Formats: sequence, C-alpha cells, structure tokens
Amino acid sequence: MNIDTTIMAAIITGIFVITVPVIAHLMKYRIHHVTVPSKWRTIHGRKDALFGKWTGTIILLNPANKVPNKVPVKFELLSKRHTVNGNASIEYNYEQDVIFSELELVGQFYYERFLVIDYKNIISSKLQFGSCLLELNAGANALSGSFIGFATGSDNSGISSGRLYLQKINTGI
Repeated sequence: MNIDTTIMAAIITGIFVITVPVIAHLMKYRIHHVTVPSKWRTIHGRKDALFGKWTGTIILLNPANKVPNKVPVKFELLSKRHTVNGNASIEYNYEQDVIFSELELVGQFYYERFLVIDYKNIISSKLQFGSCLLELNAGANALSGSFIGFATGSDNSGISSGRLYLQKINTGI
C-alpha cells in the first residue's frame, strides 16, 4: 500500500494542529492552577517563603468602645504562580460564647514585599469579609500590617479595622 506524500503530510499536519493547542492548554492550566507538593518545592524568591503555616494576633479596634481586643489567628497559605490562596481561623471567647470564624483567603504578592489578601467567611450565610495589607519582613518569617473588614455578630458588628501580626511556624518544605 503506497500513500501519496501529500496525503501523508496533510495527516501529520492535521494531527500536529490538533494536539499542540491541547497540550499547550493543559500545560498552562497546570502552571496556573496546580500547587506543587511541598517535597518538590524549592525556594525561588520571597513569595515561596509565604507557603506554610502562620500564627499570630489581631489587634481589633472595636468601633463601639475603641478598646483594642487581642484575638489569636492562624493562617495557612499556598503560593501559586500568580496568586496566594489559603485559609485563616479565628477563635476567642466573648462574654459567655466562643466565637469561631473560618476564612477563605485570596491575594497577591507585590514587589517581593507586600501581601494583599481579600478574605471572606467560608460559610456563605455569615456576613464577614475584608482586606489585609501585610508586609513580609527581611527574614521572611513575619508578616505585619493592617486590615479593614465588615462582620455581623454579637461580638463586633459593622466595619472594623486593626493590626495583624503573624509569625511563620513551618516552612512547608
């Protein structure tokens, strides 16, 4: 069986035209949306230092009485190619109640120094959201900055702001 070279070239070209965009799309998706497992990660720049667990304190300026309330907070951050994602948990006692919030974090890292994060409660029926601007220190093991947000609840309803201080508790590597 002898196939004409023109037909063979057309078949090869067709296969190439179909498969290359599919492979390119899959590679682009993997680069932008898949987090590399920690055992394969290497530190390339300060953004990768954000990966891992952080613990610290929120100093909340309560608009009702202007008294700062210290509240413990825990962050877990995953740094992807263009974004920083993660979650935060806040738990403290207020009068006779234990207040617990779990927040979804989405942000970006700018100029190898500043982390801008938007947060919202993972329970859609709880109205709690806001933004943080944090600065990574020279040792890449502490974040500090300010936040502003809105929440409803018995402990602190309305717009609130304050300071946030975090220390790294593991490197994720």
